[in-house]
Amino acid sequence: MIDLTLLSVPLRIDQIDFRVQSINKGGYATILAYKDARCDMQRLDDVVGPLGWQRQHTRDNHNCVVSLWDSEHQQWIEKEDVGTESNADSEKGLASDSFKRACFNWGIGRELYDYPVIQVKLHKDEFDPATFKATWNLKIKDWKWESVWDGKVLASLIATDPKRGERYRFNLGGKAYTIDQKIYFDQLLADGASLPFLEYMNSLSEEVRDDLHNSGEPKKIVALKKQCNGLEATAHKLLDAIADDITEQARKDDPHALHLATETFETGPYIKKALWERLEKDVQENLVEMKKGEAQ
Repeated sequence: MIDLTLLSVPLRIDQIDFRVQSINKGGYATILAYKDARCDMQRLDDVVGPLGWQRQHTRDNHNCVVSLWDSEHQQWIEKEDVGTESNADSEKGLASDSFKRACFNWGIGRELYDYPVIQVKLHKDEFDPATFKATWNLKIKDWKWESVWDGKVLASLIATDPKRGERYRFNLGGKAYTIDQKIYFDQLLADGASLPFLEYMNSLSEEVRDDLHNSGEPKKIVALKKQCNGLEATAHKLLDAIADDITEQARKDDPHALHLATETFETGPYIKKALWERLEKDVQENLVEMKKGEAQ
């Protein structure tokens, strides 16, 4: 059974293009985020397969019908929309635009309608003040765009010019976390790495931790919090088990105790402190003596 909800999964930032829509008298450029028709084709191929969809154009390419094959009812299901001509190639642009708009009806890239208004203050050499047109010095194609999604809601969008630094930043609802923090948080959750996860979460401010715990689609927040709490609980149990192993080995003067402790300490300062506080004083002293002996 084909999962058609996959059609509406937000497009990756590398699948989205950006262009200047207009420049006002104050020197601010309004930048438009848009998708290419090839992106629609790829999403359709990925979700329903190359033989599971088709397109038809009518009214001299003004209208496009995108149909998906319903294997259960053995019929094509159609969705149609109308396009507008482009300045470069009216006939080809019209066909492409009507196709992209029909794909919006299937949910592909629909989140682009919810993007914030992207306005960027331009430098004097990036636009002509007489015509309010961009000059060759405005190289948006070279900018690096980064995005973070909370389910199907855009949480953060950043544009960085390789020559002039950050040019645009958007954070939904004043989220305290950065893009890098959200990406690493999601990665640790996916990996199920309990000790690194506990270390990382305790390196963040309480505000950032709370926002990360509440990131995602509203209906999935409870499950996300449960996953986070479960991973942290697993980390504490693992620390208890490691402390028991170190204790047993250290009291036998087994050098593996020091190796295990050192390896665990390398996770970070919070884990090091948490493990050290789990060890009895005599075990701590044994580890110190082993360290001294190793240094000699």
